[in-house]
Amino acid sequence: MKRFSFCIILFFACLMHADAQTNIVSFNNDQGLLFFNASDSIPTAYEGSPYWDKEFKTALLSCYSKELKPEIRYNAFKDEMEFKKEGKLYYLEKKDSCEIVIDNKQYGFFAYPFDGKIRFGYLRRINPNTGTYNLFAREMIAFQEGEPAVTSYREDKPAKFYPEKVRFFIKTPTDMIAIPEKKKDLERLLADIAPDIASFFKQIDFKIKEEASLLELTQYLNALSKK
Repeated sequence: MKRFSFCIILFFACLMHADAQTNIVSFNNDQGLLFFNASDSIPTAYEGSPYWDKEFKTALLSCYSKELKPEIRYNAFKDEMEFKKEGKLYYLEKKDSCEIVIDNKQYGFFAYPFDGKIRFGYLRRINPNTGTYNLFAREMIAFQEGEPAVTSYREDKPAKFYPEKVRFFIKTPTDMIAIPEKKKDLERLLADIAPDIASFFKQIDFKIKEEASLLELTQYLNALSKK
């Protein structure tokens, strides 16, 4: 797995932000709050949902006035924060300086390594925002097209949304590290930060795919940073 320099990441984030300045909907401009027109290409008939929770809920946004509490929901399929105004659907402007809290879940917009490439999107924060090292999760929902029955003896397969495996990331002061599939690969990635990381893994019966183990690891790294 590779580490990505945040100098490069921020450069691409700026380019992405500049390209996004189209179809802007004016909303509460005195607060600097911008939303973009949402084009809905989701089919009318499907199983599952593109949302973890399809209800719009009052949200807190760190980059805007505390008095402004819009109702937002997270579209995990499109990786967008949705807002409804006068019956129309909009997406919240993506800003890397803005954290969004919906129903006690805290999201931030980041650049992160994903299958050898850099992606930009929302990650859910797992640990409190108080340490040098922070744990994030990318919770994704995928879409599968429907298939018509090839014979009269079979039924049509409906289109469906389904959850993909959760991807975890640890943000260091300089990098965003994607948690790999194997523990030995994670040991290699963290060797410079914590030379005795292998012994720590043995102490807690570390399971690389479990959020609880990764949270303990993040707490351990934060404790080391204070020494």
